[in-house]
Amino acid sequence: MWPATRVWIGAQARRAGKDTYAIVRRCVSFVSAGLILALLAGCADQPEEQALRATFKAMQAALEDRQASDFMDAVAEDFTGEDGLSRDELARMLRFRMLQHSAIGVSTGPLDVEMTGSRARVSFSALVTGGSGRLMPDQARTYQVETAWRFDGRWRLISAEWR
Repeated sequence: MWPATRVWIGAQARRAGKDTYAIVRRCVSFVSAGLILALLAGCADQPEEQALRATFKAMQAALEDRQASDFMDAVAEDFTGEDGLSRDELARMLRFRMLQHSAIGVSTGPLDVEMTGSRARVSFSALVTGGSGRLMPDQARTYQVETAWRFDGRWRLISAEWR
């Protein structure tokens, strides 16, 4: 015996084709929407990381605006820097550089952020310029910077090394 087959005639055939096409289109739409949402969710920073990046940007802006105290607001009391630099020594170094140069520029490469609970590591490259504010800076230097951060209600810089 031959298996039963369904034979579509005229309008029934067109309707069956449209229904199948609509179902396939709907499935493709749902799958596409799901993939887009997954990609967007994967690209979005977590709120903690967004807050850390905002603190970092504020510190960068404070340097360029020559506001050492605003920069130091985000530096922890127990900060340690390159060669054992303390928080107070960092503040003095910043003020000295600001006295030397009437214009300071800081350009950073992409931030590599690693979050671990209430701690974070941020690595980046930086081009720091200083000068009189004229067209060209008097000095420029690049650094590779490794920083460590702690969250205690807000993000605080706890260590930094640059080379």
